[in-house]
Amino acid sequence: MSAAGEVKACLDVGALNDCVKKGAAFKQLRMTVNPSDHVMTVKDQAYMKQIGLVPPYFVVAFENKVADDTMGERLQDAGLIPPPEGKSMGEEDWANTPQPPLDAVCILGRGIWLYVRPDNPMGIRIGIEQQDGTKQLRDDVFGWAFVETDAPLAWTLAWLNAAMPRVVRGRSVFAPYLIPPARHIK
Repeated sequence: MSAAGEVKACLDVGALNDCVKKGAAFKQLRMTVNPSDHVMTVKDQAYMKQIGLVPPYFVVAFENKVADDTMGERLQDAGLIPPPEGKSMGEEDWANTPQPPLDAVCILGRGIWLYVRPDNPMGIRIGIEQQDGTKQLRDDVFGWAFVETDAPLAWTLAWLNAAMPRVVRGRSVFAPYLIPPARHIK
């Protein structure tokens, strides 16, 4: 699986809570990497660890009734989802990194909320407003950010293309489910 998402006709607080709940359930799933699987570059390997071997989960909303401050607070307060019991073999395991329940919320005609990671594949940097009113662009800051744009769906699709995990599979992805490794049987 490369990604999962849902579409809402109207995003209100109840619908947002529903999306967070579904995203949290999705983020309990973690990919299994076989010994014959490959991630091409060191940067891609670092990104796979950042995403905890979980493809992105996103929302597209035709209309939004959640205030910007409320949306930011709800997304931030949703916290991070740890890996399920037995899926991670410790801190060095790619599946170990806790994940936000949602990775993006696209609001048509308005903009996109993105969970920005330190090494995000789109190279998005967050602007921090200084005391003198100037902004400093930083790429070592991560968390939720809102990008106001006239083309939020195009941004979402570009982000989705960049954010989907790139794994070259050396054998069937179903093999670990048919004959699970000992750690998954526990």
